[in-house]
Amino acid sequence: MKYADLMAADIEKLWPKDFDRRNSLVAIRNALDSSDPVTACMAIAERSNDNDFLRFLRESGMHTELVNYTMSHEDNPDIPSLTELLEEFAAHSLHEIEHWISAMYHYSKIGHPDIALDLFQRHRRYEESKREKYLKGAASGSRHAATVLKKMSTGTFYSPLSQPALVAYIIECMQKSVEPNAADAHKIVNMQVYPEYRRVINELQRHGFDFEYAEKVAQQLRALESTFIDTSSAAYLDRIRNLSFGRNFNAVDENYSQLKLRNYKMTPAACLAYMSGFLTLERPDMTFNVWKENEAKLFSEDSPADVAFYEVLLMATAKSASTKDELRAAWDNLLRAGYSPTISAYDALISGLFKIDLVQEALAAFEEMQNSGLSPSQKTFNIVLGGLLKHDMGAEAENFLEEGQANGYTADPVTCNAFLSAYLANGKYEGVLQMFDQMLKSNVKPDAATYTIIVDCLFKQASARNKTISMDDISVIIDLMNSNNVTPPMALYSAIIDGFTEANNIVAYKGALNLYNGILAKGLKPNHFVFSSITKARLKYGTLNEAEEVIKEMEQHKVTPLPSIYNQFLSYLSRRDRLDMDHAMDIYRTMLSRDCRPNKFTYFFLLKIANMTRSISDAETIVKDMQKRHFTTTSDPLVKVLKNLQQLGADISDDYIKLFG
Repeated sequence: MKYADLMAADIEKLWPKDFDRRNSLVAIRNALDSSDPVTACMAIAERSNDNDFLRFLRESGMHTELVNYTMSHEDNPDIPSLTELLEEFAAHSLHEIEHWISAMYHYSKIGHPDIALDLFQRHRRYEESKREKYLKGAASGSRHAATVLKKMSTGTFYSPLSQPALVAYIIECMQKSVEPNAADAHKIVNMQVYPEYRRVINELQRHGFDFEYAEKVAQQLRALESTFIDTSSAAYLDRIRNLSFGRNFNAVDENYSQLKLRNYKMTPAACLAYMSGFLTLERPDMTFNVWKENEAKLFSEDSPADVAFYEVLLMATAKSASTKDELRAAWDNLLRAGYSPTISAYDALISGLFKIDLVQEALAAFEEMQNSGLSPSQKTFNIVLGGLLKHDMGAEAENFLEEGQANGYTADPVTCNAFLSAYLANGKYEGVLQMFDQMLKSNVKPDAATYTIIVDCLFKQASARNKTISMDDISVIIDLMNSNNVTPPMALYSAIIDGFTEANNIVAYKGALNLYNGILAKGLKPNHFVFSSITKARLKYGTLNEAEEVIKEMEQHKVTPLPSIYNQFLSYLSRRDRLDMDHAMDIYRTMLSRDCRPNKFTYFFLLKIANMTRSISDAETIVKDMQKRHFTTTSDPLVKVLKNLQQLGADISDDYIKLFG
């Protein structure tokens, strides 16, 4: 390269030591337009050790201009080659993962997916070189090093670059007019949790791809999807568990629907995760569905189901059974499978018997458990105690508590909460407060659930007396929690706002607003449930515009709005006196632009509004979007509204409607 004459004065003129970013950008463009564009390329090479400068170039789009210019002058010996420019940019950005992602998408977009894949391999080699350091650290007892190594071994360590690498591979195949090959794709990266279809399109559009091309790439990726998903992997199972514990039924339901729709291979581990997940979400019907759909495919006499499956089925039956025969059938299934009942199995049986009001049978099962040689756990003890209390057998519960304490069981917060919940359910508000006072005197430390019961009690007691809870009353509870080192959870704040909202007067609404503003004033970060509660309050007492301000407030606190927030707005607009299809479509478009995935309730409210306003064109647009994202679920209300729209003339096929039946 003929760099010598350009090294000193010219570069320094363009970029003094403390360069001004705006002037630098102008200078690069001027140099590219001048008769001596080599200056621009060389200046980049000279400043490439400045990470801030490199970041600025990428953000400004100047990187794209330079690479495009370099590629169009590949035969000019005075212009740095693309490989050299790439090395300059890559060599000093090893710690900036976003740089790598942006660069990989960029090279794919300008027709060089081979360079994007080269970047991916370079980064993997860079990370592999770090593995040695972490191995040594783990050997010397470093917990951080051990954690990093574990991530590397599960395949999640490279996940930020996996998607752009697969995109590059797909584009390379499209250039060569060949079908993507699963084996070749696996050589590049083995992903355990596959990127969602819509997110791929959004990510590509964010990096400059037009929508149609992005959609083609995403469709090719989807074709490879089933070869990447391993439903028995730790990453896949953790995702189901996290969604379940996060109380996100719609996400678990859609994951399971997509698994069936795309013919992923179901594994026993995934089957159990879905069954347990739906049980956690209080949907035993879905637990049974998963079992019925997969039992014959996964298990046989030679390869029987583990005892955990029968325990989950028994637990689901305990939650849903209405007769003793149903419970006994589930119990007998466990025995016929050759398994001995465990403590968990007895817990489910006893709980189920109490639920269908067979108190004596439940106590007999408890005695049978003890006679079988199993020692009841604290959970078993609390199940029996709670069952007695729910059947208004206070004296028996107190005797059982005394006997249990004599045998080494303790009255823990769960035990006391059972008494509190029973008193509350029976309207014995004074009993709740007296029991709470007794807990404090007995040194049984109330937990967050205890305080939530107390708050619920105060609101219900006030309602029964036609009084209103004041913010001062709530402050006493929160101060008491703080003095007992119990951090008020956001769920409690949400319950308080809901209590104020349901009090049905403007004074209570002001209490809800004061509490919400107090959370913000203390610098606390509200969660989705708090935002959902204040949205409900504003919709009830304020205006839709005031409620929609919640979205901006969530963004300020970096909380991603879930579909349920938008669904509240749509539900509001679906009332006969507030029908507004245009506003509903604006909300829908906002959801899509923010990558908030609509669920079955979103589509139901949208189509309901379209049906009531006879907005056939909007209805057809919504249905096309549903089809485009392969949306399916089970929903009788959705079937009904789709049929109504079909009768009004909307272009909706019978076959499509059947998918929701």
